[in-house]
Amino acid sequence: MFVVLSWCVAVLGVSGVALGALAAHAGLSEHSVSLIEIGLRYHIPHGIAAFAGLVAVSAWGTNRRAQNRMLVAISLWVLGAFAFSGGLYVQAFANLDAGYIVPAGGFAFMLGWLAVGWSLYGVRNNVHQTTCADS
Repeated sequence: MFVVLSWCVAVLGVSGVALGALAAHAGLSEHSVSLIEIGLRYHIPHGIAAFAGLVAVSAWGTNRRAQNRMLVAISLWVLGAFAFSGGLYVQAFANLDAGYIVPAGGFAFMLGWLAVGWSLYGVRNNVHQTTCADS
């Protein structure tokens, strides 16, 4: 799961830069550029957050519960980026209505942030249990 998510995060980074350049230089309509900019406003920060989450998973060592919870958060952010931002990009480039995929992606972003809190709670509990056991 970690390797797959690592590649997904890499694709989020590359595609964010490429789409930003495309929006700036491709001569698209003002409406299309606006949709791309909205998509990028959520795409890039969640890509960065997913990268930070992967770093945290690597740093947490043997705390499997917290690692798995963070992997859930990262998965939700990746899903959110592909659904929310991807839906906006489809609208911008193909002029197709993405229907419910855009709001579903936004919901995935929100669930991802809740999963971060859940994973950090797992880290705090593990640290507290370790320090109490060492006493």
